[in-house]
Amino acid sequence: MNKRFITWAFIFVLLVPGVLLPQVRGQARMMGVVLDEETGQPVEGVTVKAYFPAGDASYLPSPTTNKEGKWKVFFIRAGMWNLDFEKAARFRDELVKLKKRELEMGF
Repeated sequence: MNKRFITWAFIFVLLVPGVLLPQVRGQARMMGVVLDEETGQPVEGVTVKAYFPAGDASYLPSPTTNKEGKWKVFFIRAGMWNLDFEKAARFRDELVKLKKRELEMGF
């Protein structure tokens, strides 16, 4: 009985991750540079969210651009990926812009 349990546990450990976990790991890689559209300067702190539709999975953790605007992802599956780029705005700066706009519009 103990030998049978070990055999099934071994099979379970080998097969379940391949079936249940997102299928995003592989031998491919992606990399790029995020530049400001107006100035052409690199943008630091942009989160690159990579989604693999064929495997219905996302690459986690999402990479973030460095000071040179560079990002990279290694050991992913080859294929078509959807990329979203997000940069968190500073709340205070946005609030000041909104208040200024409200004043200009007479609110």
